[in-house]
Amino acid sequence: MPKLTNVRSFVIKTDPPHKGGLLWYFVKLETDNGFEGWGETAILSVLYGLEGGFEAMVKDIFDTHLKGEDVLDREYIYQKLYASLTHQHPDYVILGIISAFDTALWDISGKHLKTPVYNLLGGKCRDRIRTYTYIYDQKETTSLVKATKSWTRDPEHLAEMALDLVSQGFTGLKFDPLVQSKPKGIKPWDLPQNELDHAEKAVGAIREAIGTRADILIGTHGETAPAAAIRLASRLEQYDPLWLEEPCPPENYKEMGRIARSTTIPISTGEHLVTPFEFQLLFNEGACAVAQPDLGSIGGITATKKIATLA
Repeated sequence: MPKLTNVRSFVIKTDPPHKGGLLWYFVKLETDNGFEGWGETAILSVLYGLEGGFEAMVKDIFDTHLKGEDVLDREYIYQKLYASLTHQHPDYVILGIISAFDTALWDISGKHLKTPVYNLLGGKCRDRIRTYTYIYDQKETTSLVKATKSWTRDPEHLAEMALDLVSQGFTGLKFDPLVQSKPKGIKPWDLPQNELDHAEKAVGAIREAIGTRADILIGTHGETAPAAAIRLASRLEQYDPLWLEEPCPPENYKEMGRIARSTTIPISTGEHLVTPFEFQLLFNEGACAVAQPDLGSIGGITATKKIATLA
């Protein structure tokens, strides 16, 4: 069986406007019989300025816990890394690194067995997967701030961009109608009337422009106080969004459940959670209709298939 022999880490800086993030973090595992497997650590901006620390940690973890291990022992390796690196008290950075290792192990396993990873998970269920797109201004190529400025300022231009994306064939359009940063803002924050008004106008303008040709997806990044999120949802229900994402801080499971019970808009959440145990708390509260584990931070494919079973 293939044995792990080496690891390499890569920190990639994206070109402007940095769609998907300024920096991307990758891990490549290598085996004694020449196989290579790739995985990603996806933890937003947490490691910005700490690139050297990421690379050092990846190497030290590999040398201490992974070198010489059998690639096919994915469950054992996942449990070993989880127990050794967290002592049952996980954090975002460590699970991000475990995620990269785990995904790379699945990649090598598929190559060794000469089959796509989906066959290792039970086989293919569909030939196509529906995707959505953010509503970016395609003419703005210098910064993400400029490419998204219409989200909180210009409903009319936002609607025009949405219509263009629908004409390209997209059936799911996402944007964040609320201000994402405030001077000395402490999250979660309340929403003033002008922000609620803008959100309603922006979503309404998109719906009027595209009709029922596509779904509208609302993001808030877990920055809103629960009471404010309920008020926001009441404004947006009339436009039938596909989901309202992270309407309050994601670790506040009980309040997330209260929000879900207060609105007809499906609640989506999960990209900031780091274990199946946290998803179990979320599910216990009836707090989400759409689970969104991020393979780059939740614990990789191994943890995600556990969450799928819970769901």
